[in-house]
Order: sequence, then C-alpha cells, then structure tokens
Amino acid sequence: LAFLGDEVTLDVYDDGTGFSPEAAVSGLAGRADGSGFGLRSLAARVGELDGSLEVEAAPGEGTVVAVRLPLTGDALSAGERS
Repeated sequence: LAFLGDEVTLDVYDDGTGFSPEAAVSGLAGRADGSGFGLRSLAARVGELDGSLEVEAAPGEGTVVAVRLPLTGDALSAGERS
C-alpha cells in the first residue's frame, strides 16, 4: 500500500502458477457462465471510484494485480460515505 500525491496504490503479489495474458483479458471481460478470476467485478468497482486496475501475469511466474485509486473528488466522497 502506497500513498503518492492524490493517489493510493495497492499491489497484490501472488507467486502461484500465474496465467496467460489472454486469460487475464478473459477474466476482465467475464464469461457467459459467470466464472472467472473475479477481475471483472474488481475492475467495475475500481472504475466506479475513477481508479485503474492493472494485471501482470505469466504462466509459471505468478501474478501482480495493481489497484490505483484517486484520493480526491468522487472517490473521496464515496469513501467518506461508507
């Protein structure tokens, strides 16, 4: 967790089996049967707060998911309400 200016960044590292870039795109796009990595749901919530989501992964090398959220404007107001 890092605070840089008007942004907070949360990086989550996983040293598991990783997955291909194509699977990351599929996870963000969602699947018809509703299965996946949960990235679609996370991306939607991050987007509601005007943030960004980055996924870096490779088979056999683990995964890094980075969430960046602004600490101003609508995002700050939403956080104050909860």
